[in-house]
This record gives sequence, structure tokens and C-alpha cells, in this order.
Amino acid sequence: MGELHNFPLILLSNAYCTRRLWNKCTQQAAIQPSVIAEMNTIGAILNVIQHTGTGTILPRLALSSEHNQTLAGVSLFNPTPQREVGLLWRHNSFRCAASRAFAQIVRELCADLPQTSISNRN
Repeated sequence: MGELHNFPLILLSNAYCTRRLWNKCTQQAAIQPSVIAEMNTIGAILNVIQHTGTGTILPRLALSSEHNQTLAGVSLFNPTPQREVGLLWRHNSFRCAASRAFAQIVRELCADLPQTSISNRN
């Protein structure tokens, strides 16, 4: 992360979770990247950085097949940005059999993955 201090970046706006996560990481690393532009679509960002010497911070999945020939992903560490995901539904509301079955499949598939916690609230 320290190498990104003053590095020119094109980022998503603060309306996006990815950007807010990145902002927290820059605070933890005590760095200030040079944000030269903010955009609201991943495709637009990728097209611009493909033709300039700038970089961006996006999830690795953003490197679709059309861009993976010319762009390379670099893992970030110290700190490493991490996002938590989960299944959400309204508390104490009806869930159909398909929703309950899907949630059970996800729990079973994720049971062997390293994680900080799994909430099993019904």
C-alpha cells in the first residue's frame, strides 16, 4: 500500500462500497494517493486506465476477459482490503422453501472456508 502514496488513480466515487473500503485502507496505511478522477462505472475506469499511465482500485473480478489482455491486477497488502458478504432477509418474516433451501446450501458450501464468523440466525 505504501507504494501507492501520491500514485495517480482513477477511482469510483464515494457512493460505492469499494471506494469507502479503499479510503479506510489508505487511512490505516497513512498514505494519500493522487485521485485524478472519479467515475461511476467500472467499464469507463478500465477503458481510461487501459490508455493512460494511471491505475485504479477495483475488485479483481473487474478484470473481465476483454480487459485481461492489457491490464494486470496487483494484490494489495498492509492493509489488505477485505469485504464481508452475507445472505440477508427480513427478521421474523416468511421465507419460502426455496429461500430456506438456498440458505442451507450456502451454509454447507461455506462451512469449510476460513472465516471470522457465520451467523446462523433463523
